[in-house]
Amino acid sequence: MRFRGLLIAMGVFVAFAGIVGVRYQARIVPLTEVYGPSFSNVEFAPAGESLRALDARLKDDARLSIFRQLLPDQAGVLWISLLVFLAVGFDYSRPWSSRNIDLLIVQAVGWCFIGSLDLLVETSRQNDPTRHGLIRLVFEVVAVLSTALLARMTWRSVRPDTSSWTPAISIGPLAGVAALTVAMSLAMPFFRPAEDSSYFTNLGGQRLRERGLLPYGDPMLTRTPGATYAPLMYAAQAGVQFLLHEPTNNPSPDRPVLGEHSEYNAPSPVSSLVLLAGFQLLAAWALFKIGRQWGGDSLGLAFAALYCGSAAVLGVGGSGDQIGGMTFVSHIVPPAIMLAAFYYLERPAVSGVLLAAAAASGFYPAFIFPAWFGYQWGRSPKATLQFVAGFGALSLVVGVWVLLASRPADGLGLVATILRDTLGHQTDPRGYGMAPFGLWGQQTGILKWVLQPLVGASAMASPAFLLYCCYLGATAILARNVGPVGLALLIASAAMGANLWRIPGTGSYMSWYYPFLLIGVLGPGQLVRRSRQTAEVSPIVPDATLAR
Repeated sequence: MRFRGLLIAMGVFVAFAGIVGVRYQARIVPLTEVYGPSFSNVEFAPAGESLRALDARLKDDARLSIFRQLLPDQAGVLWISLLVFLAVGFDYSRPWSSRNIDLLIVQAVGWCFIGSLDLLVETSRQNDPTRHGLIRLVFEVVAVLSTALLARMTWRSVRPDTSSWTPAISIGPLAGVAALTVAMSLAMPFFRPAEDSSYFTNLGGQRLRERGLLPYGDPMLTRTPGATYAPLMYAAQAGVQFLLHEPTNNPSPDRPVLGEHSEYNAPSPVSSLVLLAGFQLLAAWALFKIGRQWGGDSLGLAFAALYCGSAAVLGVGGSGDQIGGMTFVSHIVPPAIMLAAFYYLERPAVSGVLLAAAAASGFYPAFIFPAWFGYQWGRSPKATLQFVAGFGALSLVVGVWVLLASRPADGLGLVATILRDTLGHQTDPRGYGMAPFGLWGQQTGILKWVLQPLVGASAMASPAFLLYCCYLGATAILARNVGPVGLALLIASAAMGANLWRIPGTGSYMSWYYPFLLIGVLGPGQLVRRSRQTAEVSPIVPDATLAR
């Protein structure tokens, strides 16, 4: 039966390749010549001179096009992700199990993004409605698949799959796969230019070092993507810059002259690269430790291999730039901190501090608070109090710092400026979220009404966000009766919801939910629901305890 399924899958893929070849390569063109290769004598430079010339070319190659050949392109990333899933995560004893279906849906989401960024670039250059419709279709399919995953994760938290699961390969090969995927993910940022959030938070971190102030209300950065990210992300960038002895602009005027005659130097991207690699290593470590305490080294290695070898981390979307993954600090840093918070579930105060740190680094983890609170509430009043105290203490410190290190701008008050630059810029359909290609862009009818703000201009006042808030309230109630694996399922579903309601609604932040989906789908089924006997004990228990 297993081999029959594999043969069917092979046949479908080969048939697809055959159709592509017959339909799109069946071209008849005039024969212009019959040629053969010929070579003339050339001059060879000494080896030392050739190596120095190569070094000079590499320094001038801002896009790292030569080094990028050492890493897989987007098709390679997707094949690696699929092969790691088939080698490590696929349950061959139950081919049609819900675990396999959930992980295959995630694979499908990744494949939907292949070439999507290239297509976006093409549509920006050519006003072709057919291309516009195609990119819209891509994101609509991703939204449907993400919604299906959200519903399935929620259902799993209530009706768990208690069947056992173990990695498909033995511990030796599994360790090799994990080592390869972790190393590859850590190498990715150093061989690719930092993009979007990595660039802007790096710039904001430099301004923080130069002025002692956050970008909120900064005359140079206010109302731009340079001021739209969370405060601890800027602090982390500034800290790494300081440790690396990165230079700053001195003096650093409020409004430096930019453009062709600019005298203001942008920061080196190195701090973003170090930040990405460091937090990705933290994520891999946390996943390994979580899995190890439940199922030994094999489960920990499986978590790390599947996450680090996924399209969510390695990145996909274009032949050059990516739509997500290891070139974006906003995709990598917050989930890494959340995984550390999850590892310390048995220490509610530490877990609360780390969850607050994640929210102060990426905003969206704040939406996970209800489920986390409900989980601790189900454990005991003491655990709840410790968790809230930890979360509240760091939130208070960060909040006070943000108020002291920000300035009002454009005639707005201090708080209004901060909100406008951060959440407002992220959610305003007229600002950062002005994307006609996503789920919500240029829609008509009910889809337009669902994201239309009921008050003001922010999507956080829309029916879609209010519905999302109701769902978050439901996760708090459901979390009272779940174990740590069930909590991971609810965290994954809440992160998927944040992907869906936010503008531009592309569903591209896969790394927000994928590590917790892995924990929820592949973790021990007996830890999905909370038992009366374990309500007061550590939520992450050793494998030996589970065996007893």
